[in-house]
Amino acid sequence: MVKNYDTVFMNKPNTTAANILFYGCKDLGFSPYGDYWRQIRKLCALELLSARSVQTFQFVREEEVDAIIRKIHEAAVNGDVIDEHKEKEAIDEKKDFISIILQLQKDGLDLTQGNIKAIILDMFAGGTETTSTTAEWAMSELLKKPDVLKKVEQDVRKVAKNKQKIDLNDLNEMKYLKCVIKETLRLHPPVVFLVRRGTSEAVKLGNYDIPPDTTVFINVWAIQRDPTWWENPEEFIPERFENSRVHFKGQDFQFIPFGCGRRDCPGMPFAIASLEYLVANLLFRFDWKLGDGETTETLDLIENYGLTVNKTLRVMPTIFHPST
Repeated sequence: MVKNYDTVFMNKPNTTAANILFYGCKDLGFSPYGDYWRQIRKLCALELLSARSVQTFQFVREEEVDAIIRKIHEAAVNGDVIDEHKEKEAIDEKKDFISIILQLQKDGLDLTQGNIKAIILDMFAGGTETTSTTAEWAMSELLKKPDVLKKVEQDVRKVAKNKQKIDLNDLNEMKYLKCVIKETLRLHPPVVFLVRRGTSEAVKLGNYDIPPDTTVFINVWAIQRDPTWWENPEEFIPERFENSRVHFKGQDFQFIPFGCGRRDCPGMPFAIASLEYLVANLLFRFDWKLGDGETTETLDLIENYGLTVNKTLRVMPTIFHPST
């Protein structure tokens, strides 16, 4: 669909909720395809969500992760069981986006108040819970498979050995961690359906004649568990990505947690940087086991649906002391 008919499916259906929440659909996610959308997309890609911005606002990411690490450290010292969702919910991209947008105003870019509010709300909606939820799914799957947990711990600790702090360059060397993150995004995409699209004209897709102004939903969850594309699709197997060129950047249509085509999620670099940094620090600084008498056999991986596909996990951390 996206490969051959991307422009046909680039519209977004006009809804009352989107009009109210996003100031007449002035945001990136819900604005109609056209000149305004192209300008906002360019602004976000070049100024808000570029690789440079990811690097520039690493200090914000570090502050957020350090705050979580301090809470988990205290729990580990006291021998407490923690709710991982509550501990990690502070990790999102909201602070980053607010800082960048304020910087844009200093740079003199012509943004109206409505545009600014719509962009901020868009970023809030896209960033809220998705990073912490995916991190929690990653830890849940790792605790379900102790051999995979041990392997990724070794990967992270080998790179970060004798360091006080993990940096972005370290993440590039943690190859198996990246496989774990990819497999988590495949098996547990943050949202089941991409933001719905609408057709701008009639189109024939397969054996179906789709009229204009039709609302279309893309079921990411089903696509990424399709046995046509994935061997043992219900199993958490990070190794499937070790020698694979399949990526989540929107070019491989069997793996699209951030969408695809020209209306994919421009916040992907921020999300991945935050997610990898958080999970790497959790694995580097602590050993983990299930709390409340839970075992790998009884650990429930049933998904709870809301704005995101979330999971509640209670665990007991202990402080990792590297051998000298």
